Amino acid sequence: MELNICHLYPDILNLYGDRGNIITMKRRLESRGISVNVDECSIGQPLDVDKYWFVMCTRSRKESHQ
Repeated sequence: MELNICHLYPDILNLYGDRGNIITMKRRLESRGISVNVDECSIGQPLDVDKYWFVMCTRSRKESHQ
């Protein structure tokens, strides 16, 4: 089995350890004998969503400070 994962906007939204989450997911899947491909896609790059089993993108959270 082979899974394709797309990490959306890693260059601008890696605020909460997203890259580490993807690395962990990849390693855990591979330890179970599943081959994993991780692609990164940023703004302006074409994205073929049908290619991916999982697309990861997180939103940034803006906290107000007084």
